[in-house]
Order: sequence, then structure tokens, then C-alpha cells
Amino acid sequence: MRSTRAHSALSADVGTHASLACILAAALLALSCAGSPPKLSAIAEFLPREPDLPGWKQTEAPRRYDESNFVLLGDEQAAFMRSSSVTELARTSFASFSEPGRALSVDLYLCAEPIDAFGIAGRLRTGAGDGSAGIHCADESCRAEASLCFRKGRFCGLVRTSPEYRGAQEDMRMCAEAVCANIGAPGMPLPSFVDVFGDVSGRCDVVYYAEGIPEIPGLRRLCVRTRAAEKNGGSILYSKTESAQDALRVFTGCLAGGGEALILREAAARRLAQKRTPGGILMISIEGEWLFGVKDMPDERAAASLIEILRAELPAANDAHAR
Repeated sequence: MRSTRAHSALSADVGTHASLACILAAALLALSCAGSPPKLSAIAEFLPREPDLPGWKQTEAPRRYDESNFVLLGDEQAAFMRSSSVTELARTSFASFSEPGRALSVDLYLCAEPIDAFGIAGRLRTGAGDGSAGIHCADESCRAEASLCFRKGRFCGLVRTSPEYRGAQEDMRMCAEAVCANIGAPGMPLPSFVDVFGDVSGRCDVVYYAEGIPEIPGLRRLCVRTRAAEKNGGSILYSKTESAQDALRVFTGCLAGGGEALILREAAARRLAQKRTPGGILMISIEGEWLFGVKDMPDERAAASLIEILRAELPAANDAHAR
């Protein structure tokens, strides 16, 4: 009897220890998962495969780059990746079975935020753009003669081919649609300030620079837009800051950038600053939390005139008129 009780006590004790061990293991697993969130699927998995592209053979195995090996891309490209908030890059290439020399290359970037992916897309576009490529599952897509660039959420893809081959545009479109389908997740919207001085349909005319441009020291989160309707050419610059005080601080900082500094043209209510660049006149102003302007204009008069047109188009000005 005593032996039976002892055995039962021992069994209960072992069971208790086993339960405690299971609870402790579960707790440690929970802590490890909380400290290391699930990693996004390897970016190379989203690249097109041979079944996605009938008539094409993969000629280069997918390659993946991240912060640990961006240096393999070269110093300039590695610096571009870091300044553009790229976290991963995957690339591959294909050749046509039927036409030797006909090739497709695919680069897929993953960025920290959707706006960073949009910025990469704008800076990767080469040659004269032909507007939207009409990739329905992408947030934006823009085509040129020999390239197609698209964004889906935090991903940006660049497809390139040889333009002399018939059907080049359709080849690039098929490749981009395969990547978007492989990503699968829904897209992500951009901040509304991107579409100022235009609309969603005109995003192929906008390039976003998270670090700004060299001509305007201290101005970050800058959009540069071209509008074909402007008779004097040039490009439109705009950035939305946190507040009117912040806009004034940035504007004042642009006047104190040494050799790259702008010169104050008008200090009244409609502050203007300008400089001459190799491309023409660059002129900026502020309105509320907006800092905006033009560059590559033929002369000061044309620049100042366009700035007043833009001032009237700003959301702040429209809100004031509504009131």
C-alpha cells in the first residue's frame, strides 16, 4: 500500500515537472517569436519562373542581395540602395527559345515603405516615357521604349528588353504581371501629397527623392513633376512639411547652404528664393506647410509666373478659397 502511494506521488511529481517544462518551453518559444517577427518570404520567390513565361528559358539563376552584400553591386549602387531605403534586391534573366539574342532581365526591389518603392521606380525609369503600362495588379506601372517599371506595395520591379524586337512591350508586360501575381498581396496607397499638381493618372511624370536633390540643400521628401502643358518647360518641385513653421525653417536653411545656397529674391508674404543652375533658373517659395517651386526654367520671369499658378493649385489655397 505504502509502495503504491509512493509510486502515485512520484508519478504526480513527474507529471507536474513535465507540465512545468512544457509551459516553460512554450513561454520561451513565445518570447523568441515576439523578438523575431516572421521574415517576409524570400524575395527571389516572387521573380517569374519559366512556366510564367512561355517561350522563354531562364539563363541566370535568381540572385538575392541585402544589406549584408549590397557591396557586391559596386560602391555607387550600394550607396543608392541604402539612401533609397532598399532592404532587398533579387534579379534574374531569360532568353527567347525562338529568337537568339532576344532577352529579358528582371530586377525586384523591396523597400521599407511604399513611398520608397515609388521613389525607386521613378529613378529607374530610363528614356522617354510613354505613360502607364496598364499592369492592372500593380499600384502604378510606367513604360518606356526598352523598359517597364512597376510598383506593388513596398515592391518595385524593373523589366528590360531589347526594343528592336517585335512584341517587346508585350514581353515586358507579361513578365511584370507574373511578378505581381507571385507577390499576391494587395497593393498599398501612397501619401496624398504625391498627387498634388496632378492626379493618380499622372504618377509616371513624378519622381520622389527621399533625400532631396543636390541643387536644394536641406530639402528632403521632395517630388519632381513634369507637366507637358507648361509652355516654358521645366519641372515642378514640391514637398509637404510637418507645419508652416517647419516649412519656414527649411526655406531659411536653403539660403544658408554655402556654394549651393539659394538667394532670397523676395522677402514679403510670398517669399521667393532662386539660383541659376546649368539647366536654367531654379526658384522656390512656401505656402503654409508646403515648400514648392520650379527648376530648369528659361528665365526669372517665367519661373515667378509659374510659381504663382502653382500657389493657386495648392490644397491650402483651395481650402482658403472654400472658406
